[in-house]
Amino acid sequence: MRQKNKSWAQPYLLEHPDIVLDPGRIAGCFDAKRRVYLEIGSGKGQFLVTMAMNAPDHFFIGVEKATTPCAIAAKKIVAAGLTNAMLVNEDIIKTLPEIPDASIEAIYLNFSDPWPKKRHHKRRLTAPEFLKSYRRILVSDGTLRFKSDNEDLFLFTSQELMKSGYNIEQSSTNYETLDELDAVTEYEVAFRREGVAIYRLVARKG
Repeated sequence: MRQKNKSWAQPYLLEHPDIVLDPGRIAGCFDAKRRVYLEIGSGKGQFLVTMAMNAPDHFFIGVEKATTPCAIAAKKIVAAGLTNAMLVNEDIIKTLPEIPDASIEAIYLNFSDPWPKKRHHKRRLTAPEFLKSYRRILVSDGTLRFKSDNEDLFLFTSQELMKSGYNIEQSSTNYETLDELDAVTEYEVAFRREGVAIYRLVARKG
């Protein structure tokens, strides 16, 4: 469901340049001493904040193009006092070129828009052009971590990952637990409560 824009959201983002980055400032986040993780479509930030709290030695970047959810996520980061999580309020298409080669340990795609109509499949975040870009920014043994409630998107993603040279290491059509490199999203909390099947893939850069 699309989040209705709130008048306070854009001013709040502008007031916090320490945690809300323009794409051109992303390169400054990378440090050889820490591992960097990327969530594309971070929504209201529950996943990002939980991951950052659970792994204080790692660094997390969330990309969210919708202003109000991004501002809500920013508020959560501020409230938690986190220094290892930042946000980019921009479309991932404009953000990916700013990310250095071989710099990301893992990319998280959590409940992305399934774009169900076939003519829109190229917009899916696991379409071939996106997977090519992910290969560029992932470290040599980096992973792509995907979760969805949409079976068609899951099947599409499985096929495109194999075509693009990724090695699928984990695949589940009913993901009920959490591994140490995962956390629940706002959507996932509701899905688990309602018994909705969660599809999950973990693929390693080949």
